[in-house]
Formats: sequence, C-alpha cells, structure tokens
Amino acid sequence: MSIRLESGGEMVTGSEQSIPKFHHFVAIMHSRRFTDKSGRFHFFSKQIGKVLYQKPENVFAQNHLNTVVDASGNKDASAEGRFSDLEGRANKIIAKIVVAARKNKRPMLTPEEKLDWDRYFFLQFKRTPDVHQKIATLKEQEVAFKEILASVKARRPDAAAAIDALDTEIERKRFMQAGKVAAIERPGGMAFDEIAKRGLHVARISSSGTEFLIGSAPIVAKGDLRHDRAERWLPVASDVVVGIGGNRGDEAMFRIDDADQILEFNRIVASQSTSFAAASKDLVALLANELREPLSSADR
Repeated sequence: MSIRLESGGEMVTGSEQSIPKFHHFVAIMHSRRFTDKSGRFHFFSKQIGKVLYQKPENVFAQNHLNTVVDASGNKDASAEGRFSDLEGRANKIIAKIVVAARKNKRPMLTPEEKLDWDRYFFLQFKRTPDVHQKIATLKEQEVAFKEILASVKARRPDAAAAIDALDTEIERKRFMQAGKVAAIERPGGMAFDEIAKRGLHVARISSSGTEFLIGSAPIVAKGDLRHDRAERWLPVASDVVVGIGGNRGDEAMFRIDDADQILEFNRIVASQSTSFAAASKDLVALLANELREPLSSADR
C-alpha cells in the first residue's frame, strides 16, 4: 500500500510522465463521500499502526497497481484509464442513489445505469489488493507460471532454451501482474451474472451520531451468491449503503437506526481491510484500538 503525504507524492520522470502512476483501488469520487466538511477523513492503516488525517487523493492507492510491463520494459496503464471511465459513470449513479435515499425514495435507475452500477460494484470487489491476497498466494501463482512454461516447452521442445530463459523472478512478476490486470478487466463470469440478475437494495442511516466507514476491502459479503439469501453490501456514502436483492429491475429502500447494527457492519469492514477511514475520528480510533488489542494481549 502507498500513502501520499501532504508533500504531494513522488515525482516521475521520462516516459513515466505520460501514464498515470498512483492508481486508486477505491475511487477518489467514492471515498470523498466519507470525508468531513474540510474534505478530509481520519484514516487508519494496519501497516502504519496509527490514525492519520488525510485527503482521499492520498490513500487507498498503490503505485502502478494496474500497470502492465512488456518484455522490453514498456509500461501500459491503459486499464487504469478504462477503470476511470467506468468510475466517471458510476459517480453520477452514486449521486443519484444518495440523493434519492436522503429523500427516502428509490433511485429509479435505468437499465443502462443498473448495468454500469453492476460493473462498478463487481470491479470494486475484485480490484482491491486485500482481495487479491486472499484469492491466490504468491506461491500458487509461481506454480501456475511454471506449469505454463512446462506446457509450452512440451509443445515446443525446439525452443526449450528460450523458454527456460523466461523462468526468472522478473518474468514471473511480469506474468503475474499481467494476469492479475487481465482478470480484473475480464467481463462476466458467475459472480457478475449473479449480481446482474438481482435488484437493488439501498439502506440509509436516518439518525444522527452514526456513520459508515470506507475500507480497502469495502464490500461486506454474506452467503454464496448462487443462493437467493446471499448479501453483498457496499457503502457509497457515510449514511448510505447499497446491496443486491430481489429480482432484476426491483429496487427497495430501507432505513437503519440501530447504532449497534451499524457499528457491527463497520467492524466487519475494518477487520477485513488493511486500511479504513471515516469522518469521525472517534469511530476510526475505536475500531483501530479494537484491532490492536488482540496483538497487545498476545505480546503480553
């Protein structure tokens, strides 16, 4: 994980100036909906171990997260541009959902908006580094890389020496990065199809003094997506969370007033994320201290 401090981040030179470098896995337009009136929030990183007062531009990002490097060392960050295009459309949809929710109305998304929302929802799940670490370990990826080389060598024994020359740490990393970005961009699949055939559930906090936080793994999941009772919830603002539910085309609005239920939701996001943020310093400090406590007890 990378964090830009107030100095504005790292400088890039040469050919890198032409491509975006600091790639957000939680879009700025998304995370800024959890800030206070100054446009900042209280951000906790398990890696750093303390609460920082930060701008959304500076966090929930990694250098060259979605950049692919070819054999000549040329960098291609075009995937990041395509993600940004989707984020632009999703920004308008989130605004529509939030405005409607605060009026206690359904957002009435068009079929095109619902499709873009499903794409964004699915992207937000599968593009976060926290999720990548859980799906496949580095060892498993290295095994897959070696299996591919062995398969190619079996088909082309005359090129065995050239194939063996590819079995280096640099090539393995390049292969795994390219595979990861391709997988994130790949449309469809069972999970997306299950999300797309479901309707939209929107829940809003209608009481003061409570709020949702945003995490580096922001989607709360319950149950297998192939089952009707499966749940997936993504906070889109400090007072609004969006989930899947019902049949395609259905929309439902809910109110949440139970502070304990909201806190438990935030605990789930905080526990599964390597970093999280909210406008409320007290909320972030509370959850940060709860996460530190088991470590302190173990140390004793």
